[in-house]
Amino acid sequence: MPDTIKSLETLMLSFKLAVKSLKTNILRTSLSLLGVSIGIFSVSAIYTGVDSLNRYLIKSLDKFGNNTLFIDRFDYKNMGNIQWAKLRRMKRPVYDEYVFLKENLDSGLFKAMNFRMVVPSVPVKKGREKVRVSLVSDTYNVFSIMKFDLAEGRFYNVFEDKKGLPVAVIGGEVAEALFPGENPVGRYIQVFGKKIRIIGVLKKDTGMIKINPTNNQIFVPYNFVKKFYPGQTRFYSTIMVLPSNPDKVPLLKEQLERLIRKFRKLKPGRDNNFYINNIDFLKEVVEESMRTLSIAGWILGGFSLLVGAFGIANIMFVSVKERTKEIGIQKALGAKRNIIKREFLIESVLLSVIGGSLGFMLLFIAVLAGSKMFSGFELVVSLKNIFIAASVSVLIGIVAGVWPALQAAKLHPIDAIRKG
Repeated sequence: MPDTIKSLETLMLSFKLAVKSLKTNILRTSLSLLGVSIGIFSVSAIYTGVDSLNRYLIKSLDKFGNNTLFIDRFDYKNMGNIQWAKLRRMKRPVYDEYVFLKENLDSGLFKAMNFRMVVPSVPVKKGREKVRVSLVSDTYNVFSIMKFDLAEGRFYNVFEDKKGLPVAVIGGEVAEALFPGENPVGRYIQVFGKKIRIIGVLKKDTGMIKINPTNNQIFVPYNFVKKFYPGQTRFYSTIMVLPSNPDKVPLLKEQLERLIRKFRKLKPGRDNNFYINNIDFLKEVVEESMRTLSIAGWILGGFSLLVGAFGIANIMFVSVKERTKEIGIQKALGAKRNIIKREFLIESVLLSVIGGSLGFMLLFIAVLAGSKMFSGFELVVSLKNIFIAASVSVLIGIVAGVWPALQAAKLHPIDAIRKG
């Protein structure tokens, strides 16, 4: 116990001497902190941006439901390399196909199924006001698959869907354009020359990146729109299938393929004229991209950290030279090498930690400013990033201070007093 107390007293003395040295040379200390502060800020800012963007994109993709399958004429993985000759042979899913799949698919394999058709530009009127919107016609099942945030009202139900009643859930921008400062629920708009009652309003998506934009859309039951476009093959359509369990996705895809081929009367040996897409691959793409950005962040921030480390090392060498006589006196009075080394290492680490703390203060200011600037995009400083930055700060201090500390510890007391 006495040895432990003595060690703590020695450590505290070294810490006080280090603080005293830093206070004595405020300008020099400030300049040496600058490199570390910028380095820690750069690395932390990039990591915070990457983590926040990754969280935002994954959260946006989750709105489509986990492992949701999309039956489509497009291959989502190769959207940038579409073979138009092959695309012409592909067929859009139709409503009767959706009904066939729902009736014949093993009910234990899926939770919900939806048929969607999108009419890209439709005029919507309210009195003399008119806006053009994207009209999305879904079955009521879509609200069990996708995650929508309601600001007011409700979604349409199974009865309204099957009867094709004229009801709608509208996007935030549509509500603002047609009913500024009013609650649209219970009011009417005109689509296809028919009056439609608004039963719900979606929250306005203010996100920086809109993966599933709903602001300028209105959602109506498919069986209402079908009256105006019977047997349509012109507009985009898809069938969404939400698996009952992620483990059942391979079996679900296999059964879907068999049933679609049967519905489309495709003979054995003929290629599929459809694709079954799982958009969860996008999460892997996002995560891989974020890893690449993180590596780039370390490379860019690493240069600043390297400059900071050299700055601290340089300042420590100057400190050793200035305090040569003091070191000689300490050693003449019985101070051991370890005590001298510890004193200078503590000073170096303290410099680096203060620099890192300043970098983090800059980061928090930037996060607050960024959160206000990018409404709907949440910037979050994670505990992991704080731990990484703190660890890097300490490591820089140790690496930058080791050589100067060893140089100080090697000084002979008589030579040091004479040189000082």
